[in-house]
Amino acid sequence: EKPVCLSTIHSAKGLEWECVYLIGLVEGVLPVSFSLNDEEGIEEEHRLFYVALTRAKKHLYLAVHYENHGFSYNQFNQISRFIDSPEVLSRLEQKAGLNLNQYEENRSF
Repeated sequence: EKPVCLSTIHSAKGLEWECVYLIGLVEGVLPVSFSLNDEEGIEEEHRLFYVALTRAKKHLYLAVHYENHGFSYNQFNQISRFIDSPEVLSRLEQKAGLNLNQYEENRSF
Protein backbone atom coordinates (compact mmCIF):
# COMPACT_ATOMS: atom_id res chain seq x y z
CA GLU A 1 0.00 0.00 0.00
CA LYS A 2 1.36 3.41 -0.96
CA PRO A 3 1.72 6.07 1.73
CA VAL A 4 -0.12 9.38 1.76
CA CYS A 5 1.93 12.27 0.41
CA LEU A 6 1.25 15.81 1.63
CA SER A 7 2.48 18.50 -0.72
CA THR A 8 2.17 22.18 -1.42
CA ILE A 9 1.14 23.26 -4.89
CA HIS A 10 4.59 24.80 -5.41
CA SER A 11 6.41 21.56 -4.68
CA ALA A 12 3.95 19.49 -6.75
CA LYS A 13 5.04 20.95 -10.10
CA GLY A 14 6.06 18.13 -12.41
CA LEU A 15 4.62 15.40 -10.16
CA GLU A 16 1.40 13.40 -10.49
CA TRP A 17 -0.62 11.23 -8.14
CA GLU A 18 -3.54 8.87 -8.65
CA CYS A 19 -5.70 10.86 -6.25
CA VAL A 20 -5.40 14.55 -5.34
CA TYR A 21 -7.35 16.50 -2.71
CA LEU A 22 -7.31 20.29 -3.01
CA ILE A 23 -8.45 21.83 0.25
CA GLY A 24 -9.14 25.37 1.37
CA LEU A 25 -10.62 26.59 -1.90
CA VAL A 26 -11.91 29.86 -0.47
CA GLU A 27 -11.01 33.51 -1.05
CA GLY A 28 -8.09 34.43 1.16
CA VAL A 29 -6.61 30.93 1.02
CA LEU A 30 -6.56 30.32 -2.75
CA PRO A 31 -6.04 32.99 -3.91
CA VAL A 32 -4.00 33.92 -0.85
CA SER A 33 -5.18 37.03 0.98
CA PHE A 34 -2.16 39.21 0.20
CA SER A 35 -2.73 38.86 -3.56
CA LEU A 36 -6.43 39.80 -3.56
CA ASN A 37 -5.74 43.42 -4.58
CA ASP A 38 -2.93 42.62 -7.02
CA GLU A 39 -3.86 41.55 -10.55
CA GLU A 40 -0.47 39.94 -11.24
CA GLY A 41 -0.66 38.12 -7.91
CA ILE A 42 -4.12 36.80 -8.77
CA GLU A 43 -2.86 35.59 -12.17
CA GLU A 44 0.01 33.73 -10.49
CA GLU A 45 -2.36 32.17 -7.94
CA HIS A 46 -4.63 31.11 -10.83
CA ARG A 47 -1.69 29.45 -12.60
CA LEU A 48 -0.80 27.62 -9.39
CA PHE A 49 -4.39 26.45 -9.01
CA TYR A 50 -4.33 25.07 -12.56
CA VAL A 51 -1.06 23.27 -11.79
CA ALA A 52 -2.76 21.68 -8.78
CA LEU A 53 -5.69 20.53 -10.92
CA THR A 54 -3.39 18.82 -13.38
CA ARG A 55 -1.56 16.75 -10.72
CA ALA A 56 -4.38 14.18 -10.50
CA LYS A 57 -4.13 11.14 -12.76
CA LYS A 58 -7.52 9.64 -11.88
CA HIS A 59 -9.32 11.31 -8.98
CA LEU A 60 -9.55 14.99 -8.09
CA TYR A 61 -11.43 16.24 -5.03
CA LEU A 62 -12.08 19.94 -4.40
CA ALA A 63 -12.87 20.95 -0.81
CA VAL A 64 -14.38 24.17 0.50
CA HIS A 65 -14.95 25.07 4.13
CA TYR A 66 -17.82 27.48 4.50
CA GLU A 67 -17.13 28.75 7.98
CA ASN A 68 -14.10 29.56 10.15
CA HIS A 69 -14.36 29.72 13.92
CA GLY A 70 -11.98 32.01 15.79
CA PHE A 71 -11.67 32.71 19.48
CA SER A 72 -14.33 35.42 19.45
CA TYR A 73 -15.74 35.37 15.92
CA ASN A 74 -17.25 33.27 13.16
CA GLN A 75 -16.35 33.99 9.56
CA PHE A 76 -18.29 32.80 6.54
CA ASN A 77 -16.08 32.11 3.55
CA GLN A 78 -16.54 32.91 -0.10
CA ILE A 79 -15.73 30.11 -2.54
CA SER A 80 -12.55 30.68 -4.54
CA ARG A 81 -13.10 32.64 -7.73
CA PHE A 82 -10.98 30.04 -9.55
CA ILE A 83 -13.54 27.25 -9.26
CA ASP A 84 -15.89 29.00 -11.72
CA SER A 85 -13.19 29.85 -14.27
CA PRO A 86 -13.66 28.36 -17.75
CA GLU A 87 -10.23 26.68 -17.61
CA VAL A 88 -11.14 24.84 -14.43
CA LEU A 89 -14.56 23.74 -15.64
CA SER A 90 -13.03 22.60 -18.94
CA ARG A 91 -10.36 20.61 -17.11
CA LEU A 92 -12.95 18.97 -14.88
CA GLU A 93 -15.06 18.02 -17.90
CA GLN A 94 -12.02 16.60 -19.66
CA LYS A 95 -10.69 14.56 -16.74
CA ALA A 96 -14.03 13.28 -15.49
CA GLY A 97 -15.78 12.92 -18.82
CA LEU A 98 -18.51 15.21 -17.52
CA ASN A 99 -20.72 17.71 -19.27
CA LEU A 100 -21.01 20.68 -16.95
CA ASN A 101 -23.40 22.72 -19.12
CA GLN A 102 -25.96 22.38 -16.32
CA TYR A 103 -23.43 23.46 -13.70
CA GLU A 104 -25.06 26.81 -12.93
CA GLU A 105 -28.54 25.31 -12.72
CA ASN A 106 -27.53 22.63 -10.23
CA ARG A 107 -25.04 24.63 -8.24
CA SER A 108 -25.78 24.53 -4.52
CA PHE A 109 -22.90 26.57 -3.08
